[in-house]
Amino acid sequence: MVVVLVPRVHIEKGLCEMVSAVFVPTNSRAPRCIDGRKAIMFVEWDKDAQKWVVAKRGEQAGKELGPQFLGAGLMFVRILQEVANMSLVAAFERVEHVFSVLGWTPQIHMDDHHGEYDFLKMSDEEVVETVVGRYIEGCGFAKYAWGDEATDVLHMAVERKWRIQILTGEHEEKGASKNLRASTTFKTPLRGGKTQFNIDMGDTRLVLMLIAFTNPFQTDFYQKAVEWVHNTYDDVVIALGGVSKASEIKSIY
Repeated sequence: MVVVLVPRVHIEKGLCEMVSAVFVPTNSRAPRCIDGRKAIMFVEWDKDAQKWVVAKRGEQAGKELGPQFLGAGLMFVRILQEVANMSLVAAFERVEHVFSVLGWTPQIHMDDHHGEYDFLKMSDEEVVETVVGRYIEGCGFAKYAWGDEATDVLHMAVERKWRIQILTGEHEEKGASKNLRASTTFKTPLRGGKTQFNIDMGDTRLVLMLIAFTNPFQTDFYQKAVEWVHNTYDDVVIALGGVSKASEIKSIY
């Protein structure tokens, strides 16, 4: 038997190259969901024109890679409700304040209802009417977190002029990761259509630390919030079929 010894540095270099191929620097300050599905459009409120507009569509939309959280910006709203016992309105206001400090754009996501809406064939006006006028769903986290009230929460986000990401396709994610590095995110989708669920825990901790700083009277908020994120993410990706158990989720350091 021949034993081949491979230097540790080569193994580490190979692992870094593999990770770098799927985790890339974020290029947007608008948080997106943990979804592995492809983005085809972004709809946002134009303050100058005082109306909703299609900001990006098609390939341009697919290239935007903001940090990934459960339900995009909605994750932090739910954390403040459950961990800090805030009302829904107060939670929205606190998240918006913290995002403004960071220079981030609050964002939610919807989808094309399994191809029911062919957004790429619609005019900008038709897209806005469909997305803003009907509050279509598609965010599994919102349903998980708020149940029958999920539509009302999306409605409130739209009324507060949160940016909207539109996704397409079915959930075909195989695997899940927790990215512990800040300012990097999963490259969605990979070549060949391969994809997975991912949450950017490095950026999650950044937001939670800032929330904790603005809420100093609850000294254990940060610790409880981080634990809530880990547990909730595990539950959601198992429910969506990305993994069968939490131990299969990979941590990226």
